[in-house]
Amino acid sequence: MTPTKPKDMLSIVIITKDTKELLQQLLHSIENDGSLKSFLKETVIIDNASADGTGDMVNNEFPWAKYVRNDKNMGFAASANQGINRSTGEYVLLLNSDTVLIEGEIAKMLKFMEENDDAGICGPQLVYPDMRLQRSSASIPSLLTEVFPFIGKKLSAISDQRPASNSDQRSSIIEPSGHSGLSLRAQRDGLSLRGAQRRGNLTNRIATALPRDDHKGDLPNVEHSTLNVEPIPLSGIDVPSLIGAAIMIRRSLFRELSGFDEQFFFFLEETDLCVRAQQSPIVSIDNRSSIIEPSGHSGLSLRGAQRRGNLTNRIATASPRDDHKGDLPDVEHRTLNVEHGSRPYRVVLLPDVKVIHLQGKTVGKNWIRGRIEYNISLYKFIRKHHSALYYRSFQAVRFLKSIVTILVLSLLPFLLIGKGTRRRYIYYWTLFLWHLSGCPPTTGLHSAA
Repeated sequence: MTPTKPKDMLSIVIITKDTKELLQQLLHSIENDGSLKSFLKETVIIDNASADGTGDMVNNEFPWAKYVRNDKNMGFAASANQGINRSTGEYVLLLNSDTVLIEGEIAKMLKFMEENDDAGICGPQLVYPDMRLQRSSASIPSLLTEVFPFIGKKLSAISDQRPASNSDQRSSIIEPSGHSGLSLRAQRDGLSLRGAQRRGNLTNRIATALPRDDHKGDLPNVEHSTLNVEPIPLSGIDVPSLIGAAIMIRRSLFRELSGFDEQFFFFLEETDLCVRAQQSPIVSIDNRSSIIEPSGHSGLSLRGAQRRGNLTNRIATASPRDDHKGDLPDVEHRTLNVEHGSRPYRVVLLPDVKVIHLQGKTVGKNWIRGRIEYNISLYKFIRKHHSALYYRSFQAVRFLKSIVTILVLSLLPFLLIGKGTRRRYIYYWTLFLWHLSGCPPTTGLHSAA
């Protein structure tokens, strides 16, 4: 299943800030994934002014990685652009530092992109270390999803509702030490392990991805159990947007879109990119067209031409003239009708591909600033993609929503409610005060940079 193209096919770009141990786990999983060796050209790390020794760790333990340190926190979008522009692979895998790769999974993403030219961006099914599913796609923020939030949640959860396939009853994927029966636990909780149950033996691949005993991190020690299943073809689900912890981008599309919009410091930069990708028409070629064919032969693949615009003049120039015979066979010249079609690029979730995501570890103790930063990015997103009237209506609805939530939660005894509800109460009070202060754009994570 590993693609066989030359070793300039994939670049990995990782953004990090003060997550040394998490980054160490991720780099070990890259290093231990044997399937990457045939097509991975480079791994670029953009460090946003870490103060935890990240640079020394990378330089001493992973000298094969390209390490770039910024003097300040540039934000995710700007750092992603910086890293991608320093890389050259045909595809870019953009990773958060709190992810861990499972051996062979990235090769499947790459294979899907190679076989589906209209896929501009794809992402894996994100999972916890015990293989429970995480939300991996997202709806597009709008007045509708703001007033009726269950609509957005339902749309983003569609990929988690497909039925699991049959597998050996012994199949639990990865279990914390001292525990067993993950698949039974997952069934009890309504969780689906369909992707892992449908394809391949994950046992060795997960063992390889996890850190060794001499590199302890946030992942638990694990036991492995047998998974006996038959592989099936990889399929994808078109989604409005992906969660940006792990996404693969076609470089040609990235250039066409001029990269991430750097007004987004953190949050929703991937949603903005996905929206623009789905508005960007791909290049189509008439089914009758073939570029140049040896006499008596046909069926030359046009995938490269389909991706890269109008080749007519370049092909005419490249084809040998009668007075310059060389090694090329005699050729027939056919009409190449290349035109921009109405089909947009697709954004695709691959439920059968798994990447471990230690959700929330990169924000950590700055959770309240992180939530304000989300609102800052949310308003930037709405302002960018909608009219001024729509933006003001959205802002008013969100402000009123914070007031109503505070009033409802104020009726509950603060000391008797759970920790999650208390955090929600604090968050909505902070959001309310932030609105009263005029929604300053520098009070989120930017202020803690």
